Amino acid sequence: MNDTSDNVTLSTGGTGFFQSRTYTGKAGSPAAGLFAYEYRLDLRNAVGLTAISCVDWISFDFGSVVSSLDYNGDGNKGDQVFVVTSGGLGTIGIASANKVGNKITFKFASPVCGGGSPGKGDTSFFWGLVSKTGPHFVTAQVHETGGVVHNIQARAPKG
Repeated sequence: MNDTSDNVTLSTGGTGFFQSRTYTGKAGSPAAGLFAYEYRLDLRNAVGLTAISCVDWISFDFGSVVSSLDYNGDGNKGDQVFVVTSGGLGTIGIASANKVGNKITFKFASPVCGGGSPGKGDTSFFWGLVSKTGPHFVTAQVHETGGVVHNIQARAPKG
């Protein structure tokens, strides 16, 4: 497993981070030889100076998504996005993932917001996708509910 993160400095003050996690599927698993990409937005310690900022979506180029897995265990292969809702951090999931060309926009189920004091902000659940190709760095757009967009670094599949 390999983690990287980039700071997200919000328009009203306070800094959170966007985490990118990558790992390869183990031999014998349905994702053997594939690359998993997980993401999380953490604003738990992003304290607003004059107000509290919230993020409602994140967008970046991802490329080809593997569509042959069954993440939810319903017996139907074809799932493309998974959300880890137990055994880890987070309280906010993904409401939708919309892909146009290579760009995917992930909209949160509710905005992920900073807090009024350290430790009082939100963090998303980890969410992810799987690809056949290894990682490289891309520029992601983080959108605040007030319209401000921040460019940050994330990892996604090459080509």
